[in-house]
Amino acid sequence: MRRYTVFAAVVLALVVVSISVSTARAAGIVYGKVEWTDSTTIIFKEYGGAIHRLPVDLNAPVTLNGRPVRLVDLKAGTAVTVYYEIGPVAPVAMGIAAMARFGPPGGG
Repeated sequence: MRRYTVFAAVVLALVVVSISVSTARAAGIVYGKVEWTDSTTIIFKEYGGAIHRLPVDLNAPVTLNGRPVRLVDLKAGTAVTVYYEIGPVAPVAMGIAAMARFGPPGGG
């Protein structure tokens, strides 16, 4: 009976691992505005109203108006396109393209 229990636990573990590995590469794109950033995380509000908090991959390219910047250089209100992958535990941002407004607000 003990061997059966151990065998069943090993099979279950292998099934769980294979399911998580097969879903680890789904990708998506979300558009919104920055709420807050630090060196490893972005919080942004999607145009539909949902607020997302995503860890950012250490090798993720971050650009502002097409130029490379640090994640912490993105200020609240900056429009962003966040490219993410579904990791084994949670979504992870794999790239961020930001666009700042040109000129003063209101076009003045």
